Amino acid sequence: MAVTYTNIVDLWTPDIWIKGADEQARILPAFLTSGAVVQSPLFDQIASGGGVSANLPMFKDITDIPDTPQVESPATGLAADKISAGRNVAPILNREKAFGVSALAAAVTAEDPVGAILKQLALRRQKQRQITALSILRGLFSSGGAAGQTTAALYSQLNDHFSETPTATPVAPNLITTSYVNSTIALMGETTSSLQNGAILVHPIIHAALKTIDASSFDTMPSQQGLRITTYQGIPLYDSALLSRAAGTPPGFVFETYFIGPGAIAWGEKPQVATVDAASLQIYMRPDLNDTFIYDRSRYLLHVNGTRFMLGSPAGQSASNAELATVANWTFIGTPTGPPTPPLPPVGAGLGIPIACLRTNG
Repeated sequence: MAVTYTNIVDLWTPDIWIKGADEQARILPAFLTSGAVVQSPLFDQIASGGGVSANLPMFKDITDIPDTPQVESPATGLAADKISAGRNVAPILNREKAFGVSALAAAVTAEDPVGAILKQLALRRQKQRQITALSILRGLFSSGGAAGQTTAALYSQLNDHFSETPTATPVAPNLITTSYVNSTIALMGETTSSLQNGAILVHPIIHAALKTIDASSFDTMPSQQGLRITTYQGIPLYDSALLSRAAGTPPGFVFETYFIGPGAIAWGEKPQVATVDAASLQIYMRPDLNDTFIYDRSRYLLHVNGTRFMLGSPAGQSASNAELATVANWTFIGTPTGPPTPPLPPVGAGLGIPIACLRTNG
């Protein structure tokens, strides 16, 4: 009896693939789908526009403008202050990747082959967006390089407890502690109270270290898909093996841990189409090779509110991750809520942006 196989080419329905991959990418449990990242049709619309960057309007903080005593029958009316506006500048990014599948390898026997393929595409998209987000954070904090880059946009919310020349076994002052965690969160000032609706982005090694020293602060919470998400101090925690770099000879490691409040990062995607476009998901069949090629092209934005991307002319047709991670390409445009400001060391909360970074050797 002949066996019938379902091939990828038989499953290709552009409307299903495009919609399905986008929906999966936006709901699968991950840092990008946490409360730290806000998605909206407005950001999708902005990402769909032209150019390599976009202006995002913002209103500056007025909550720290003091009251004045009331005066009975004043000779002149009460002087009115105004709310000031600022201008975020967000990079708009074009990315692409192609995959080739041979006819022999394309035979699918799973119960839900389309779902399996969509999930692979969605997971890959999430991972690539997370790499982009991390590049932006490193550019804002100077957290991808050596200590002391005081010109970084968010430098005053960076808490360093590491050596650039660590030993193979890091010494205690450079290991993560609950005190370091708490002092880093404190750099966010009044915004720390909403962290439970945000996220912690941490390396698995640091995750394990925190479990060793403070196991009682860990718990779990359900996701929309019924999975369990780990929490630390009530804050959803997400692992990323990208949060480390080698340092010293022989090399030890420097680890980054980010504490991010709700809605601190904006995410927008231009809707994909099945035709030639900067945002498209297409299939190309080569009968002569008996192969099928899938082309995934996307156009999107990721941006931290209160900052401006200063690189007007990227080397390519949109900013690379390396350009996003460059300190000189970012500036802070918010209203500081108090000291310090660079180049002073990170002593207290001063930016009003709900993101802080801790660096340790373990």
